[in-house]
Amino acid sequence: MKRLASIASAVACLAAAPAFAASTATATLDNIQITLYKLNPLLAGATSITFSDTALSYGNYVSASAFDNQSGQLSSVNASGATAFVPVSVNTTGVSNAWASANVSGPGTAIGSSLSASGTALGTATGGAHSNFQASADSSYFYNQNFTLSANTVALFSVTASLSATVTATFDPAASGQPEHASAYSSLSIDGVGALGAGSQSTSNHQSIASDSQSVADPSCTSGYCYVGQSQSRSTGLSGSFINATANTLAGNMYATAAVNGYSNAALVPEPSSYALMLAGLASIGFIARRRRG
Repeated sequence: MKRLASIASAVACLAAAPAFAASTATATLDNIQITLYKLNPLLAGATSITFSDTALSYGNYVSASAFDNQSGQLSSVNASGATAFVPVSVNTTGVSNAWASANVSGPGTAIGSSLSASGTALGTATGGAHSNFQASADSSYFYNQNFTLSANTVALFSVTASLSATVTATFDPAASGQPEHASAYSSLSIDGVGALGAGSQSTSNHQSIASDSQSVADPSCTSGYCYVGQSQSRSTGLSGSFINATANTLAGNMYATAAVNGYSNAALVPEPSSYALMLAGLASIGFIARRRRG
């Protein structure tokens, strides 16, 4: 059993090695929540918020694209839902070195819905060629005025935004240019008629991150420095509010988006760190095999 465990550990070393240069990004808005409060508890009437989509023929929109310029492969897809929170999703297909997806998911109502976008671009077979991706999920689309809030009510909107962006390429900039980029973005915006029934009101929260190849001192590189990969991630809450201090209903809009993009201009070869991990894994397997023969 110990030998089997050792072999499994060595194989894991191989599996853990990042085999190819890659740019990857994800953006998620998870589990939208809306809480209603009466501004004046002494006034009669229940609190309510009602969503509808009247300005456009659709309420949400998702899109994704992936491209490999070496092979000329391109996949670009999009879809929309009749209302802001109806589940809808898209995925790219048929591109060798890149893919992307975007979706709106959940119960079909504002509360509990989630938005996500993700993509990956691998290094291409020849350095200098590139692959890229883009994806976004929007709900509602184009600031459609899509909710009505009851009189004497404040609505608090909240959602958890989780972002990640990673690039892996390591290269000598004097010898070859192999940059990579990945970014992720999320936002939650609320706007509409002003709290007293005139003018306007709005709140907006957004988060974004980006990763690019970073320079580090390295005497083995031509100019004394090389570029190495970078990874960033962030998880935070986004929130907004809408106030109705009148005796009538007020119209407003909730707009949420999750979006990613990135590219890889790196050759499709294992990074130096991958070689080291692979060699260590192979050496471990070889050592275990010799012990078993002995």
